[in-house]
Amino acid sequence: MHKAAFIASGLFLLIAPAVAADLPLKAVTPKPPNLWQIEVGARYWYSIGRTAYDLHTSGARSSPVISRLDYHNMSTHSGEVFFRIDSPTKFFVKGYGGYGGITGGTMNDEDFPPFFNGPYTKTESQTRGFLGYANLDLGYSFYESHPVNAEPRLRLGAFVGYHYLGEMAHAWGCRQTEPGGQICEGAGALAGNVKVITERDILHSVRAGAVADLWFTPALKLTVDAAYTYSDVRAFDTHYFTFGTEPSRGYGHGFQLETVMSYAVTPNANVGIGARYWHTGINDFTEPAGGGAGQAQTYQVDRYGTFIQSSFKF
Repeated sequence: MHKAAFIASGLFLLIAPAVAADLPLKAVTPKPPNLWQIEVGARYWYSIGRTAYDLHTSGARSSPVISRLDYHNMSTHSGEVFFRIDSPTKFFVKGYGGYGGITGGTMNDEDFPPFFNGPYTKTESQTRGFLGYANLDLGYSFYESHPVNAEPRLRLGAFVGYHYLGEMAHAWGCRQTEPGGQICEGAGALAGNVKVITERDILHSVRAGAVADLWFTPALKLTVDAAYTYSDVRAFDTHYFTFGTEPSRGYGHGFQLETVMSYAVTPNANVGIGARYWHTGINDFTEPAGGGAGQAQTYQVDRYGTFIQSSFKF
């Protein structure tokens, strides 16, 4: 019996290849990798803002300063959504948009003699308001290094884009902080429920920059984003108890920095923490005057803070 089984096994090994050659073969096509990468997510951003400018006595910025407005320590809570899409050709699109509330801060209004009719004065008001912003970039990843774990260890890209920032800050109440100041002093101080000044600022900016992604492990990634900005700024300063609304417009330079440390808790889900800083400085800022050259201003906008985020990649 054992001899018969051995002979049968030998015959099967000789015949099987010939039989298999006559059978139709189904081609096995490997599944192509998904070369598109899409990431979408949400952030909570806590930031501190400052908007400050000096008003000069004439249309020349070398002329003396007559008045100064400084909105500072404006604490803001914002929610935003963000995305990034990478194509097989290494082009990418990324962006974000958010909205938040200014929940606290201080506004100081200074007036300087002898151009102001009276002694030096500095008043203080509390600020509250709103913030909206959006960003869209188009870029190209010009360098990638690939270690054996299939994740790029380093990726470098360059981009150009557009950034929008809209901010409205209301100053409430008024009290004098300098001895001898004659505005909002003593019995003339205004309660905190009285709106005295509103500052509305709109910035349209073009930006150009670079972004670097560094993977320490396949799950742990550091992203650094830096951009130069050129901004068209429009500001509307409303003094409710004096001259009403006066518009201003100018163009200036600035920068935007952002860094994020993210961790992939699953192949598709990520969490992260980051920091961001925006700065815009404007020297050729002018408040129009009827029939004249206008009143020169120097102006700056700063905002910085930290955020937490979560995202999904597919």
